[in-house]
Amino acid sequence: MEKRFLTIRETAEFLGLHFQSCYRLAWQGKLPACRIGRKLLIDKKRLEDWLTEQMPKNFRRGGMNAQIEKTKQIDELERLLLGALIFKPNLIEICNISDRDFLNPKGKKVFSEIAAIWEESRPAEIDPQLLYGRLSGDGNDGIGAYIGICENGGIKLDPENFWSRLTLLRQKRLELAISNAEKEGDYNRLISLTDEYRKLHESKEVPLISGSQIQVLDLHVNWVLDRFIPEKAITVLYAPGGTGKTTLALQISNAIAEGQQDLFGLKTTQKTCIYLDFENPLPVLADRVRQLQVNNVLFWHLSAEPHPPLLDSDNYSLLFSLPPESVLIFDSLRSAFAGDENSSQDVSNVFSRLKQLREAGYTIILLHHTPKANDKTYKGSTAISDLADHTLCLSRVNDEGQEIETSELLPETRYFFSTGLKSRYERYGVFLFFDGKQFTLAPDPNEEALREIHAYLLSEGPKLQAELRKWIPDNLGIKNLQKRLSLLRKGENRFWTVTQENRKKPKLYTAIDFGNTLEIQEKIQ
Repeated sequence: MEKRFLTIRETAEFLGLHFQSCYRLAWQGKLPACRIGRKLLIDKKRLEDWLTEQMPKNFRRGGMNAQIEKTKQIDELERLLLGALIFKPNLIEICNISDRDFLNPKGKKVFSEIAAIWEESRPAEIDPQLLYGRLSGDGNDGIGAYIGICENGGIKLDPENFWSRLTLLRQKRLELAISNAEKEGDYNRLISLTDEYRKLHESKEVPLISGSQIQVLDLHVNWVLDRFIPEKAITVLYAPGGTGKTTLALQISNAIAEGQQDLFGLKTTQKTCIYLDFENPLPVLADRVRQLQVNNVLFWHLSAEPHPPLLDSDNYSLLFSLPPESVLIFDSLRSAFAGDENSSQDVSNVFSRLKQLREAGYTIILLHHTPKANDKTYKGSTAISDLADHTLCLSRVNDEGQEIETSELLPETRYFFSTGLKSRYERYGVFLFFDGKQFTLAPDPNEEALREIHAYLLSEGPKLQAELRKWIPDNLGIKNLQKRLSLLRKGENRFWTVTQENRKKPKLYTAIDFGNTLEIQEKIQ
């Protein structure tokens, strides 16, 4: 008669484990043990049932056909990953892949050679012919055809997609190994593999990345409007109510939608632009669109059904159905959510959702008001600036370029459009005229002073900052130190270059030689 209960040593022999490992598993509650007197006993039937339960559901049914199917899936995933590595070999470092991840001997061979080429020269891309030449040797084992299949894999070449495929490959390999261990009755290996599978399947790996891995990422700051609207970022454009935010936003969105190369002297990157209007009555919006001849921007107005979703509503996920990588303009931020703009909690919740849109590839522009008492900042919680990637400010200025208060959009008026209080990007600004219909580029009120400093540097050669600070009041009549320093900053990389050996050394200003015609004159004209 077969024994119903096993001792710990008998259990260890049955499972192929050390008896101390069985004791530990029993005390941890991982084995179906019971105490009788001073002995720990294991019910053999419950032990067999427990082993079955430890196996992933994928392996409790299916025989040879299931294993063949899994092998095919593994082979396909290996080829997809190798194809991605041929076109972007830096994924080796970013995703920590190794030859141990490959089951097919050809896959191991191809990966090892890709890794060797990467270590030798760090190429941006690997020539498949070079790879074949290094692997073919004297014989023909079908490696050329295998490389060709890998090359045409078509996997999206980004680290996140690559990592998800690599995780799936590791999961499929473990499933196959568990099936084999069960068939062979290797319970020791079965327990180890199922534990590894559970960790891979259930746990979330903390996505840490090293500095060297970041350095090999092919990522750069791109602009949809040069130096003003960064791509795949959250930009807040603030100005007093009625001073032209909507007009300016419509001009910018139309230029981006058409791919114009000279909006205020700046280039755009053509993208789909979607204007979500929560604020303007439809007839008012229609008048502005006709006046500015906005033809290629798409509009989602509050009058439409369904309405554009509020950012703090349950159906905000509708926004993810908009064309991918579009520019989304929200007019205005305050009208685009139901919460309190003065509540940091409400604003944080809204920006959390905006960041989801940003990470999905959208570029976001939020129009926002300034308080009546202060045109130089925005209304509401400081979380707006803290959580935005970039801010822009539109302010009215006098003929000397100094800001003045205004509460309406006036024709023949000069404005300064510039980086606002907070930005993760370079700061920049241009002067604009409003001609009664639209904004146009205006000359800098300080242009004449900048040209005179430039002419002085051209004739006298490079000068230290202290020398220029003395020359400017004597020759241009600008006594205020802050204005003099501001003038020198404005001319950097436009009229002169600035060099400084270190922070303790003085700055040296050298004129840029434009020849007979200044580049800046061409831009303004």
